[in-house]
Amino acid sequence: MVLIHGAQITRDEWEFNEEVQLLASRGYLAFLFNPASPPRHADEIDVPVLPMLGEEDVRVPISNSQKMRDALEQHKTLVTWVSLPEEGHGRTYIPSLTRYYTKLLDFLNQHIGPGFRQKAETPQASRIS
Repeated sequence: MVLIHGAQITRDEWEFNEEVQLLASRGYLAFLFNPASPPRHADEIDVPVLPMLGEEDVRVPISNSQKMRDALEQHKTLVTWVSLPEEGHGRTYIPSLTRYYTKLLDFLNQHIGPGFRQKAETPQASRIS
């Protein structure tokens, strides 16, 4: 057990993943990173979430996003999960781009609504004094 910012953290709570193990192998105190782990803060998110990720991403492995998704769902946060086969950290294939933007627009229309576009396109008067 260690103390981090006054909180007792056990080794089981460190949830070592590949990134943390990599940092530890380079001399970083890996357990210091765990309190900042996004899944630990899932209970603070109360809006719908749209994670869209490449299944072949080597920078942010899909397992990280799956942990976040599971943590959000555990706290009853609406998650619309979109994984893009054959994509890495970005989007390069036309079918993936099409699916990405279609899902994004569907999500925004569902959670913001079509009125959002009209409000955004209405010019706002501004006065400089």
